[in-house]
Order: sequence, then structure tokens, then C-alpha cells
Amino acid sequence: MEVSVKNFGPISKGTIKMRPLTVIIGPSNSGKSYMARLSYCIYRSFQILRSGFNVSLDSFMPSEDLDSTASSYTYALSDMRTLVKKLHHERDIAIPTSTVSHIHDALLHPFPNTLAKELRREFRGDLQNLVRFSTSGFSIGVSGTLKVRLGWPFNPRANLQVSHMAKHWAVLDQHLGTVSLKTELDGKTRIDPLPSHAEHFAAGTSKELEDDMARNLVHMIMGKIRTTALPADTSTLFFSLSRPVLMNILGSHSSSEDDERHTDSELDQFSPPGLPKGFFKFVLSIDVHKPGPLSKLADMMERDLLGGSVSLNKSLHASLPTISFKTQSGDVPLRLTSSHVGSMALLTIYLKYLIKPGYRIIIEEPEAHMHPANQLKFAKHVALLIRHGVNVTLVTHSVLIVEQLSAYMMLGSLDKSHRKKAVSEPEAYLTLDDVSAHEFVVDSSGNCIIRDLPCTKHDGIDQEEFGKMRFNMYEERLSFRQQIEAHMGDPEDEKA
Repeated sequence: MEVSVKNFGPISKGTIKMRPLTVIIGPSNSGKSYMARLSYCIYRSFQILRSGFNVSLDSFMPSEDLDSTASSYTYALSDMRTLVKKLHHERDIAIPTSTVSHIHDALLHPFPNTLAKELRREFRGDLQNLVRFSTSGFSIGVSGTLKVRLGWPFNPRANLQVSHMAKHWAVLDQHLGTVSLKTELDGKTRIDPLPSHAEHFAAGTSKELEDDMARNLVHMIMGKIRTTALPADTSTLFFSLSRPVLMNILGSHSSSEDDERHTDSELDQFSPPGLPKGFFKFVLSIDVHKPGPLSKLADMMERDLLGGSVSLNKSLHASLPTISFKTQSGDVPLRLTSSHVGSMALLTIYLKYLIKPGYRIIIEEPEAHMHPANQLKFAKHVALLIRHGVNVTLVTHSVLIVEQLSAYMMLGSLDKSHRKKAVSEPEAYLTLDDVSAHEFVVDSSGNCIIRDLPCTKHDGIDQEEFGKMRFNMYEERLSFRQQIEAHMGDPEDEKA
């Protein structure tokens, strides 16, 4: 998937490609956080849209624009009933593109409005506040099977475009009375039998059976749209590790004696920057005895980066659990730990109990409270997350993290046996297909633009900008040394 923006926040224009690992670098106030939060809103909107696919056909009525949705749904179902009736006389019935379009419209048209709502919630203001200074509006493009164009000012429904994934849809009445849906996509043909007592239908029976078959066909097409039009990694979490909000907020709440005054609805609405939406409800729902599928990765991350473990302790007498940091010396309340532990605790808790393969996690400034040695270790854990099926978007200023990720890309060019000889953790590697990297640049006119950073399996992520900074530092130090020698003599002679 690609996300393109124009005149959004401080960003003049640019596009980022969402890969298993998407790396974003650049100077301060160039729009990196805007893009990270926009990506989060897009995936949240996909997640909301995907949840609508899980309800039954009869109850599928998105909350917005009900009349239009009902009209599209009714048209598609009516058209499908007409086609099903023809099966009594014909063997192979092609489903018109217009019918598939109405199913698309009924399912997908809420997306732009949903995205607009998520943008208002995440940025806490009206959309016009996100327009770049001295311009009249912004535009956002999402490219993939589902193509979306959202802008301000905008007509959301007019800006939704859908690429139909199937060149041909057909209902087949094959021998033995089996009725199936056949789809052809990207040169591949798939046939799916309908669970609709087709052997009775083939003999010619009731209107109720025709209706049942029509609904099953629409259900099946809905399922194909879901798996083909929407990105797989719609479950998304955003972590701003530069703000140890969990340490400051939950730590102080859990130590209070009057926690019961906070209702679930109040906690759900309370979402400070850096704290994922719904965090409090998530914490309250955790069964500490049932860790998730990636809990071992979380334990390893805690050992490597924190030198201890983050522990949730639930009490019947408090509305919120206490969170402590366990070390060999004993337990420490989270609010009394370092900023590094407080910021990483949020990520490890989610990784221990919720995050699964297929999730996308967006991490902003992980290096904020990290020692340089830990930054290198963190890069290793990012590579391990990718290998375990977790998608990561990383916004960073750290040259060490980028260099270490590049090293893991170089390692990925070796086969497994050679990786085992080269490193102690051969599963921590990245391939060229795993990574996209982007630099946010401020040009001479003050415009913030996004450019792609070249990636190769031999050198990893292009680090020209970091290289320029190193060169400038070297030149500056060399100049200082020359001045010292000119005025004071050779410093090495004085030392001797």
C-alpha cells in the first residue's frame, strides 16, 4: 500500500510505501509525526471497515449514509435474485460488473468519512486545521486494490474509487447440480461451491431457496472483497516512545486509593498523546495468566533492553491494575523507574498480551530514552518482529538504529547456514523486500517533501544525510585542531 499526501500539515508533497518495515527519517518539524499519525488513522479506518464485514448481511448497515447503503444493498440482492432464477435454464451465468459495483459501494463507501473522523480524533481538531499554511486544502491518497482520495474541502463519496479485483465472476450450474461461484483474478481461476442445498435448487424449487442462494452469493463476494481489497495488517497500534505516558499516568492512578471513581467510559475517552486508544479497557481485559503468541519476544525484549520485566498485578479492590518493574533486587512501582523503562513498558505489555502476527505497530522516536548500546539491541528486536510477522513503521532520528537495520539487511543476503556462522541470533535479519525507507526533507524554499531512500542488500538503507553530518563534524573537529596547533602548538607534544 502507498500513502500520498499534498499540503498536509507541514508536508508539501510526498509518498511513502508501507512494507513490513517502513523507516522514516528527517529533521525535526518536517512532518514525520504527521505522516505517522496519518498512517495510523488510515489503518484504524481499514480496521473499522473490516469489522463491518463480520456482521450478517441482513444487519450490515453502516451508520453513515444509511439510505444510500440500503439502496446499494437492495439493488445488489435484487439483481442477484434475477440471476439465480436464470440458473434453471442456463448453465453458466456471468455476474455483471454493475452488481459487483453495488456490493463494493455498500461495503466500502463509509471509508472516507471514517478516515475523516479518525483524523479529527487523532489530531483533535477540524480537518481545515491540517491544511498546510498558505494553501487552500490538502489531499490524501491511499493506493492499493482499494484506491481512496480524501481532501479538504472534499466530497468524501465522490473521492472513493474501487478497483474491481475480478475480471470475471460467474455462477456455474455444473453436473450433479453443484452451484458454485467462479472468479478469475490475476490469471488464476478459483471455484467455490455454494452452501445452499444446490441439488434441490437444480430440480427447480421455491422462492425461499432462490433468496437463500442469492444471499450466499452476495456473502461470498463480500468475503472476496474483504480479502482482496483491504490490506491484511489493519490491526494497528501507535506508540510514541518519546513520551513515557504510561509511567506518569497509569502509575499514579494505580497508586490512588480512590480509583473506583473512574468509570469505564471516562477512561475510554482519556487518550493522551502516545497512549493507544482504548488502552485502559485493554488493560482491564487482560488475563495475566494467558499471554499472547508473541509473549516470548516480549520477555526477550525486556531482558535485553530493560534488564528486568514489566508486571501487571490485578486487585479486587482497585479499578486499575498496578504495574511494576521486576528486577533481581525486587519490585519497583513503574512511576519510580527510569524514563527508558516507562516508555518501553507500554510496548512490551501490548507485545506480551495483544499483538499478533499481522499487526502493524507504528513506533515514534524509540531512541528518545535509550543508551546507544540499547539502540543497537532495539534494531535487532525490530528485525525479530518482522520475522515473526509483525509489521513495523519506525520514525527515528537515530543513526545507530538505521545503521544496525542496514546491517540486518546485509545479513539477509546470506543463507541460513552462513547467518548462523556470522551471528548469534540468525533469525534477526531483513530482506530487501521487507524494507522501504523515506527521508523528509526541507528544501531551500521551506517546503517539506518526502523522498525515497535507496535500499540495497549490500549496503542497506542509504545514509547520505547522516554521512554529510559525520563529514561536517569531522571537518569542524579538524578546523578546531588546526586552530589549536596554530596558537598553542601541537596538543600531542604538550601531552608528551
